[in-house]
Amino acid sequence: MKSIIREEFKRALEGQKYDPTTGGYLSETFVSVVDNLEVTGAVLADSYNERIKEKSGADYWRSYVLVKLPREEYEKCVKQAFANLRAQVRANMRARDLAEQAEKRFFEREKLKE
Repeated sequence: MKSIIREEFKRALEGQKYDPTTGGYLSETFVSVVDNLEVTGAVLADSYNERIKEKSGADYWRSYVLVKLPREEYEKCVKQAFANLRAQVRANMRARDLAEQAEKRFFEREKLKE
């Protein structure tokens, strides 16, 4: 989920006119903010185990899990990420303005998906 939020943020920045230094700073700050989010509410939907037999005689298992995350939890994480971003870039006016524009575009894109 964190990688999805980061990718959507990058898309929200695309097409906007901004100083590369400010954009880079904002992107790095957002990545840091998202990496520190605590995601809760994930539910195990399915799991799959695969036995791997090696020629050496050893057996290994690969395990896969599918988790579901309620839409409300995703939205909560996104809102928290933008709130944390605003708090971190508060002193940098250009970054703050760009963050506000990116947040607006982010949520506009999300509405189009619904």
